[in-house]
Amino acid sequence: MLRVAVLVAVAAMTGGCGSLLNAMIPANSRSNADAPEVVCVSFPDAPREVAPLAIAAVVAPIIAGIVVDQVAKGLEEEAKRYKASYSGRASSYLLKVTPASSGAAAKVELVQKRMRIDRYHGNVSKEHGCPRDLSDALRTTRATQIESERAMSFEAEMELGKNGEAIFITPTVFELKRTKSKVSAFRNKVDVNVQVTLTTFVKDDKATKQADIAQVDFPIGKIELADSAKPPAVRHLRSGWYFVPLSPGSVSGSMPQFIGPLNLTITVKEADDFGDVIGQGAKTVSENKAKIVEGLLKALGLQSSNKK
Repeated sequence: MLRVAVLVAVAAMTGGCGSLLNAMIPANSRSNADAPEVVCVSFPDAPREVAPLAIAAVVAPIIAGIVVDQVAKGLEEEAKRYKASYSGRASSYLLKVTPASSGAAAKVELVQKRMRIDRYHGNVSKEHGCPRDLSDALRTTRATQIESERAMSFEAEMELGKNGEAIFITPTVFELKRTKSKVSAFRNKVDVNVQVTLTTFVKDDKATKQADIAQVDFPIGKIELADSAKPPAVRHLRSGWYFVPLSPGSVSGSMPQFIGPLNLTITVKEADDFGDVIGQGAKTVSENKAKIVEGLLKALGLQSSNKK
């Protein structure tokens, strides 16, 4: 009965196996910063506006099976900590069109040339929101605190083709101070991918429809989490050309007009490969449950005598 009691105690302890593993596997001090958080996406050049997630023979195998299940579940929970994603949105217009007049050719230009996403981790940011939305007085008094909570920044530039028919995007800034995902202290590196999605609306003879302009992935790569780490070069990740499904030449009149309501979504994904290793461990435990239970019972001298 003492051996059964040992199994019961182990089963009880492994009930919170995910939390236990999280505590046992050391994380990089710059990782696992998941909450509280604020994610801000903006067009930095746009005018700022203030904004208004026998008993022993029968019971022992059952308890042993519970122990194995809890270990597998704990490993699965721990594996999930090593991946995280977050995103934000902003809206504007895509193009400003100045019709031709007095011999001057029509002019087509981007309304917004820069896009940016910042992630803040801390109570000050959670209380007050994105710095861009704060009053001038509050931005001044809280500037240092908010900046200290900035965990990640990504910025990119859009460039318009000569005829206004296509755009390409060039990442210019990426800085990572703290990750939302857990990063193993054994590796201290995290894989980062940034995805930029641009959509607009176009009219045809029947209706107005949403149209995708671009969905671009910028694989930033493995980023080291260390005091001495320098921000990586990202300009070489420039996208190709993306067609703009608008007709600037159809704009009439004499006054400049904004066309193409623009929705911008930026998503950041973080992942530590160590999570995959743990996930594979969970799969192995589940697939070999019978053998593990048998070994556990044998080690405790509780092997069933009815085994065929």
